[in-house]
Amino acid sequence: MSNKQFKFEFEHSNLTLIGGNINHIPDHSHTLSFNENASSLHIVLEEGTSMEYFEAIIADSIKKKSKLSYLFFQLKNRIGSLFTVVVSLMIIAFLTLLAIHESLSYDLFSGSEGANIFSFNTIYFYLILSFIIVLFLVISPKIILGEFENLFDWASSRFSNHYRIIRRLEKGLLTLNKLNGENNVLNVWNPLVAGKDNWICEQLIPALLRLTMPVNIIVRIDEKNAFLEILKANDLDSYNLDQTTEISDDNEKIFPYRLLSSWEKECMHCLLFSSTKQLPDEWEVNNSKQSIVISKELGEHVYHMYRSNFSSPDAESITFEKFIKRCVDDYGYIKPTSDKRTENFRLIQKTLTDELDSKLLEKIEDIVLNSLGTISADINDPMAFIILIGLTGADNALNSRKINLLSGFVKNVDRVENYQLMSRYWRYISSNETEVDDNFVLEPMQFMDVQTLTDLSVCFVNSGMYKNAFEVYDILENIYPAKIAIEIADLKDSLGNYHEALEILLDTDKKWFRSGIVQDKGLILKLYINISWVIVSGRFENRRVEGYQYLEKTETILRKLPDTENYLLFLTQFYNTTANYHEWEENYTLAIENYEKALKLPGTILRKSSLLSNRGISERLIAKKCNNVTSRKEHLLTSCSNLRQAVNMKKNIGEKNQIPGASHNLAETLIELAGITNGIAEKIEVLKEADAVASLALKILDELNSQKRRGRLLAEKYITHKMFGELNEPSEEKKLKELLDAWLQNEDKESYDYREITRLLNQFGVSQIF
Repeated sequence: MSNKQFKFEFEHSNLTLIGGNINHIPDHSHTLSFNENASSLHIVLEEGTSMEYFEAIIADSIKKKSKLSYLFFQLKNRIGSLFTVVVSLMIIAFLTLLAIHESLSYDLFSGSEGANIFSFNTIYFYLILSFIIVLFLVISPKIILGEFENLFDWASSRFSNHYRIIRRLEKGLLTLNKLNGENNVLNVWNPLVAGKDNWICEQLIPALLRLTMPVNIIVRIDEKNAFLEILKANDLDSYNLDQTTEISDDNEKIFPYRLLSSWEKECMHCLLFSSTKQLPDEWEVNNSKQSIVISKELGEHVYHMYRSNFSSPDAESITFEKFIKRCVDDYGYIKPTSDKRTENFRLIQKTLTDELDSKLLEKIEDIVLNSLGTISADINDPMAFIILIGLTGADNALNSRKINLLSGFVKNVDRVENYQLMSRYWRYISSNETEVDDNFVLEPMQFMDVQTLTDLSVCFVNSGMYKNAFEVYDILENIYPAKIAIEIADLKDSLGNYHEALEILLDTDKKWFRSGIVQDKGLILKLYINISWVIVSGRFENRRVEGYQYLEKTETILRKLPDTENYLLFLTQFYNTTANYHEWEENYTLAIENYEKALKLPGTILRKSSLLSNRGISERLIAKKCNNVTSRKEHLLTSCSNLRQAVNMKKNIGEKNQIPGASHNLAETLIELAGITNGIAEKIEVLKEADAVASLALKILDELNSQKRRGRLLAEKYITHKMFGELNEPSEEKKLKELLDAWLQNEDKESYDYREITRLLNQFGVSQIF
């Protein structure tokens, strides 16, 4: 229940304990304040709030309301002190009487003084003294009942300074409540800000329990058990209600930074030091419009390195994880990001950065920079590497420290498939200032090892940074000419240049593999599967048989090499390519079976998203064959579900390379779904989604300078707007017709895309206008 709101109402008590709402604290500048509109009295406690200051605030509040009440309040406090002195004197007198009574009793019954021991005056005095002692005991029944070990305990319980403070606090709050109508609710915020061993827990809480007015005590979620222990020590351990609810994600209320304890403020510095707020100002990605992202992993390392320097003694007993949970659940400072593969946060309230102490940040920075090697060796979050490189932004010269950081960034971007980071930050983190006299400019990639360069090329391709990918290939082709030729062909295929891609692959097969120069079975397997894929991807009808031959060669080698490196990747590619050939043969059920075989294998988000996209295509193609409208709609809805999931997965990892292809398939399925939808409102919603999907994909193609699926997307967007016009919705039909017509004029009439666009236009009855 640590991430739940809770509410405890205690039996036979005025108290209610609330957790999870502490960020709803009223924005008052004083410790004690009264809100007449809400009919509530608020006590806002800070770490440095002393009992003397608190009592002075109460007295001042009473004085402002009524000077007469203030006078009586002060008299009551003074009378209490005077009464304490009187009672103390009475106790001393009582002890004296006990001593005299004991002496008289001995003399009276011992007979040591002869005839004079029964004199009238002595007996009279003895009886009076006995009566006084009995009367005193009757007035104090707790002594008789044995609730106190001796008279001193009883007197201490009644007249000690501790008890007087509790009574004084009680009187002050009751007086203030009476002045405000006696119908108020007292809200006590932040009671454990200074821990459990202080006047708040020892005197204020007992005073609150003695009040007649309702009292709400609002604590942090993780303070529940600690506060229940405090209440139990005050004989309050029976509650009759325990309500728990999920914390609302749309809560925008912020807990005031000034109310944080000292150790929390130091933790906040460690957390925000590990954020994009630290990036250099000259980086265009660091501006007021961008969200501030916090690397949790880096924050934890910074905290543990700086922990010994904490000024607060509580730092040893409080965990950084607890502070982070408070920032999310209680304070409303941060929210987890949507990226599930790395646990990072987004800062909700940017003004918190204005509260930071620059000297403390400098101290943390010195510690981090002096231990940069240790930190970089232990972290796996690519965002953390960006922040660390940003810290060394003033030093752009190439050195081993920067190369290590860049290598760590590349490795982890590829591992978590967060390609958005690559396209957004690479040009900043890889910048290099060279001397004017240098006649040969060296880039960071010239200092990286081969594996890092290989990972870097994958990151560039998937993030749509094709120019950068070719730069890496220029370096690697001198080392692995055959392997890099296959990679270049794969990139050409991604760009929609199917003829060029197939030509490169067939030439590589002839030059390096058929000649026997390269005999690496894993590389041969990769070549064969890529050739069969490009043939089916480009729908080269004249090479269909050849494509099957390469697919059979792939299967033969694959079955013999179950232990080869990347075996699962090759097996996934084989199932995916086989499924595409089944689609080519219009055996869609067999295609789906092979897609599902691949989906069941372990794999990356990148691969899974592509397989889901392809499965969605097969569902749409099955729908085309259905004569029953209900069955057709079911398959189209399943297709939409698969394709939406695929597009969202690709967006999450920033795989710009494949987003347009998956988006075109989703847009086509949506317009087909709209075509069989009868309800006008529902049809418009489906078309709006198709338009949004196609528009985003075309925008990405412009950014990548790629032509892959551009014609298909233009056709789908044109059909969408033509249907908009028929429904009297705003339409750009004319503009889109011109763009599509221009594309068709420049496209090879035998290409797969041209044939598919013609089919789609015929299906929706608009081909005659082209």
